[in-house]
Amino acid sequence: MEETSVNNFSNDLEQLVKLLWGGPENLNEEIFLRWNQGFVFSEHEPSALLQLDGGPCSIIASVQAYLLKNLLFGSTDDVRQNWRNLSASDCESLLCTSLCDIMQQATDSDAYVIVIIDDIDSTNSIASANDISIFEKFHKLISSKKISGRENLKLDMTNHLKLFYSTYGCLLFLYSILFTKGLGRLKEEISDVDESLIDPVYGHGTQSLINLLITGKAVSYVWDNVKEVSELKLCGICERSQIGFLTILEHLRYCEVGWFLKNPQYPIWLVGSETHLTVLFSEDTSLVGDEGQEMKIRRVFGQYDSEGRGFITSEALIDVMKALDLFADPEYVKIMVNKLDPEQLGVITLNKFTEEFFPSQAKSKSVSFKMYHYNGLQRSSPNNQVCYSEAECTIMDVPELQIVSDYSPINMCLLTKWPTIEISWKNNAIPSLN
Repeated sequence: MEETSVNNFSNDLEQLVKLLWGGPENLNEEIFLRWNQGFVFSEHEPSALLQLDGGPCSIIASVQAYLLKNLLFGSTDDVRQNWRNLSASDCESLLCTSLCDIMQQATDSDAYVIVIIDDIDSTNSIASANDISIFEKFHKLISSKKISGRENLKLDMTNHLKLFYSTYGCLLFLYSILFTKGLGRLKEEISDVDESLIDPVYGHGTQSLINLLITGKAVSYVWDNVKEVSELKLCGICERSQIGFLTILEHLRYCEVGWFLKNPQYPIWLVGSETHLTVLFSEDTSLVGDEGQEMKIRRVFGQYDSEGRGFITSEALIDVMKALDLFADPEYVKIMVNKLDPEQLGVITLNKFTEEFFPSQAKSKSVSFKMYHYNGLQRSSPNNQVCYSEAECTIMDVPELQIVSDYSPINMCLLTKWPTIEISWKNNAIPSLN
């Protein structure tokens, strides 16, 4: 373990501050103060982290997602069976492992950087400093350590866990990730380096920061792979990550979330509203299996289902057939249009399409599972108590026409992943995305 030279750290820190906040001259001090919190667990849900104010949801929700991943899919049988009744030491161990996971995926090497404050007690004097701003004082107090190897990372993170519980815990962890990633790699991956990673108006993390935290890549888009627009290469997600992402903005047609983020390695998703991030999760791993034939049919069909209602226009049939490598001679397609749309309504349902071209896949059964939702903000939680909301869910057989009766934001968001899902929240308490 070696300490970074003061000069190098100061130079890199100046560039990082500009990339993260837009530079000191553009900083809204009130937004910086909202990010001043450590990792704190709820009194009412042992493994749930609290978010004290609007702003740092990208960090807190991402750590929460990885914590749930380690709890539900990486713990002993005893811990998993009692996952809602954990001890403080269990939660501390899960938190440390989760912080290390996010650090490790941010780099291709075994070299890490931890940003620390040497004297934890000195943080108490930051708020009382009148000569300079809290922002400036914080950046004068921090330093960094370079660490080699995953075992050393885990050991050092454990030794410094008290720092991450402190007032500046979230910021210290965020800076550790960014320095571990490296300024050069960050600038390569971010589409517009003039746009700060933290929104200067609302204080929440941008999509580049969210993607960095859940995938290790600070790309700016959520679609699959790379798209070219006006000769510009716009980089999205190139492989399945451990944690996924869904957003109400897809329902509102502002973006398109690709297959990779909708189908992560574990059934855990960050869920984005316009200004906040929450977490959706399940213990059912079948929800994110490898893409089989049925999933591929649904995914391709969905790309041409402009309203998400289970049907496409007749004109789009030829494109769907080509995308699925079906014989798509124009004359044959005309015959298929007449067969699949005999009443000439101009639409073709997914059910009829699947029965015609993939009869072995047409008789899928309904799938039922339990889903949970986490929102770290007390003011957005029932009785101001941060607990996991619980729901019974069913993915129905594809109907001839999808009828939506629940227009809550969370349901609209889930429909972008499961177009035929039906959800029943415990005690009819529909959770908030904000």
